[in-house]
Amino acid sequence: MNEKLTFQESIILINDCINNNCDNFFEQYEMLIKDVVCKVLLKYNLDCNPTRITSLYHEVVVEILKNDRKVLRKFDPSRKIKVSTYIYAVTFNKVHNVLTKELKDKENIGESGLEATENDNMKLSDNEIDNLIRYCRKKLSPVESIVFKLYQDNKEPQMIADLLDKKIGNIFTINSRANEKMKECLSQRFNYL
Repeated sequence: MNEKLTFQESIILINDCINNNCDNFFEQYEMLIKDVVCKVLLKYNLDCNPTRITSLYHEVVVEILKNDRKVLRKFDPSRKIKVSTYIYAVTFNKVHNVLTKELKDKENIGESGLEATENDNMKLSDNEIDNLIRYCRKKLSPVESIVFKLYQDNKEPQMIADLLDKKIGNIFTINSRANEKMKECLSQRFNYL
């Protein structure tokens, strides 16, 4: 399969998968999911080897299928977001969460970076800052999270628009909204921000 589908054809694949016929869905989106897995691995400076890609691919498949395919049921066709963009966001967030948890477990990082402090002059470690940003990114919608992350990675707005198949003006709006939410979250966590 793996051909360019119309929006309606993509919705049919989702509905088929919700009704326990997921073969065509995963055949269509397997390469997209694996590409996103590799991009996230590289972002974490981790090796993008076939074994690791397959392992994380399976994590994403489980995420999509668990709780009676809740992820697919949450897809709202009326929002006119492309299914591939939605799958990209689901994959990106799942892989990011898995890798974050692995790194946290590996380094025994606690939630201490997320606690507000009474000492306004306290300097935060890099790990604490990373934890705080991860915490606040969870408050964003999947698309906001991806756009925010890509901006942080110094990607050009036009490249982000092309990647997500959106107009560049929409990317500016989404990024602005994401920045406001991040600023609000950070301000709530630390009164002096």
